[in-house]
Amino acid sequence: MFIYRSWRKNLHRLVRDPERKVDIYQILHILLDEQNLEEFQQLLKKFLDQYKHTEPAFLQYFEEYYSSRCGKAMAAKMKSQLYLYFFQKSGLCVSENLNMVM
Repeated sequence: MFIYRSWRKNLHRLVRDPERKVDIYQILHILLDEQNLEEFQQLLKKFLDQYKHTEPAFLQYFEEYYSSRCGKAMAAKMKSQLYLYFFQKSGLCVSENLNMVM
């Protein structure tokens, strides 16, 4: 996935402490996997608060390219899950690429 490669590249470029690189990368994975919108928002806020003073360069990159879009992406993901739930309950079959099949 391109996002992992981008994160690794910018962690390497912007974060000096090797242990902190590992910690941040693990947190980013947790954020990416979170399904609950409220929990995601809390984790994101905690992450941004935790590293705002120690890693401002990486957070500037992250906020510019990702966190400003995260709420919209999470909302879209939840909306697609609601659509899938609706179609399953209505008796329609939805394939992996979201084409409806009777």
